[in-house]
Amino acid sequence: MRTRLHLWPLALALILPAAPALGQPLTTAFTYQGELGASGGPASGTYDLRFALFSAPAGGTQSGVTLCADDVAVVDGRFTVELDFGPQFTGVQQHLEILVRPDTGSGCGDASGFTTLTPRTPLTATPNASFALTAAVAQTAHASAPAGFRFPDGSIQHRAAAGATSPLVTSGLPAGSTFTVTLGGTPATLVGAYTVNRVMSASGNTPTGGYTFQQGTFKVRRPLTSDTTWADWILTGTRPPLNMTLACNGASVVWSTSNIAIRQLRLTSVDGVTYEEAELHPSGTQLNLLRTVSGSAVTDPPSTDLPGTIFAINNAADPSIVVYGPTSGLLLPMDPTTGQSTGGRSFFTCTVRTNPFASPVIRDHFLNTANNVPAAVVVNGNQWRTGPRYYPTSCTLRLADDGLPIEEYGIVLHPPGT
Repeated sequence: MRTRLHLWPLALALILPAAPALGQPLTTAFTYQGELGASGGPASGTYDLRFALFSAPAGGTQSGVTLCADDVAVVDGRFTVELDFGPQFTGVQQHLEILVRPDTGSGCGDASGFTTLTPRTPLTATPNASFALTAAVAQTAHASAPAGFRFPDGSIQHRAAAGATSPLVTSGLPAGSTFTVTLGGTPATLVGAYTVNRVMSASGNTPTGGYTFQQGTFKVRRPLTSDTTWADWILTGTRPPLNMTLACNGASVVWSTSNIAIRQLRLTSVDGVTYEEAELHPSGTQLNLLRTVSGSAVTDPPSTDLPGTIFAINNAADPSIVVYGPTSGLLLPMDPTTGQSTGGRSFFTCTVRTNPFASPVIRDHFLNTANNVPAAVVVNGNQWRTGPRYYPTSCTLRLADDGLPIEEYGIVLHPPGT
């Protein structure tokens, strides 16, 4: 009688190792636990298993190597193995393919006799894994962080930047500036990015009217205590007030709403400290929150990895709006034989940064669906790319590495003649 092997999807679990002691870096290994069925019941015995990562539920491209696990004990259907594909979890969805056979006495390097289990299992790294495996410099202790690194508890590393492997993003706001967040009067820390997208045409280059909040981008965090207020709010559907205040040399910018939905509440651990993290969700009438500016402050532009590159609006170069890369343009349709254009235009896209005290013109244009204003990318005083009109396609409020907020805008620049 043929034995049919299968995984029971509802019983699958991906278990990452517990946080290591301070100073011990996380590795790329993780523990995988599953349940194996055979002929309608739980399997038992010794099995050989092969594991591979793919970029899609079916087909796709394999990531990393195929891993073998010989003589795995399966008891009442359950098995546990440790897997290490290396640094494959970079924020892109991966799918785990598993092949299995009863132990034959041969090593699992011999690929004969294996049954491929379907479907593949989607894998997503947990927050700790994402942080440890995708950061340019793995931060396992404050002492090893580059200057300006902002820790999840809100503290800033002020050491010299020697040894940092990537440029720090600074807000351009002067020393002494502060950014405070309260949710329902409770102090919190912004850990996500508040992003609003403009509704664009199918081609992606013209707004069609309206805005959408990018779900999952807006989060605040506080150390876990015995205070259950946040949990009570989500259980009762209460919408607490939110206030975020940037103070700079007597001037201020305040983002606020009298009520905001808590979409999800979770616990997370960083450096041995447990935090309560709330994912916030504005309603349709709160997409941009109430933004109030009091006074003015002299500031520098945020840092950029494209030095000397700024964004000029309506023929007025504004050094407070910097372009950072990479920039890109939609490719012109080309004939592969002649190399000649087959028609169509290339719409230039880029992202720009500014800080909240800078000129509000770009924000005003983001809120104005009918703007028809020329713009240009200027490099060291020379126009590099110009267009008769541009559209900000998204607006994001996030924290720079110095713990102070910056604004980022996605830009579509139309080519001449359109």
